Amino acid sequence: MAPEEKDTIAEEIAGAEATTQVASDEVLEKVRKQAAPSAEELPVPGYDSLTLPSIRARLRKLTIDQVRDLRAYEIANAERPEFVKMYDNRIAKLQRTE
Repeated sequence: MAPEEKDTIAEEIAGAEATTQVASDEVLEKVRKQAAPSAEELPVPGYDSLTLPSIRARLRKLTIDQVRDLRAYEIANAERPEFVKMYDNRIAKLQRTE
């Protein structure tokens, strides 16, 4: 799946989650995992073993699409609030500079 398709799917999911009630959490989890990139596709090798500070140090080198991929992966897998917030902040900053 092309990165553009994944971004489109992720945006559609976010919009749908905001306005739709899901029949079960299992269904939502399955959709999130399918839309997210795999660990091998992430722009940060060894992502699952890295700490928040080590990932934060790498963010400046990443494009907005790469940060969105990290966020999608995080949501689909670990869903650690501090990581998601870091990605949201970085995405917002990158959007302001576009």
